[in-house]
Amino acid sequence: MSPHHSLHGKSLTLGFRPEHVRLGSPDNSVRLPGVVNVVEHLGSETLIHSEVGKDTIVVAKIAGMTAPERNHRIEFHLPAEHLYLFDENEQAIPIEPVTAG
Repeated sequence: MSPHHSLHGKSLTLGFRPEHVRLGSPDNSVRLPGVVNVVEHLGSETLIHSEVGKDTIVVAKIAGMTAPERNHRIEFHLPAEHLYLFDENEQAIPIEPVTAG
């Protein structure tokens, strides 16, 4: 996308992978509060399904068996370097990497 095109007023989709979602607070991350819905213990890793909005579920894949319990409030952190934007036609929008200033 050329720098002359504006995203103002457009509907965008934010994409990220479950393995990139963090429970801690790394630098350059987007905070996403939610409520734990389902916790799946899979041996060496755990999947945490959380409601972050009406009809919106986020899945985080974390190492180990330690995880919050169902109905607990949680705050996910999405590292900026692992975020992707998509337009209304599901086309990826190139974005500049975010770095600490």
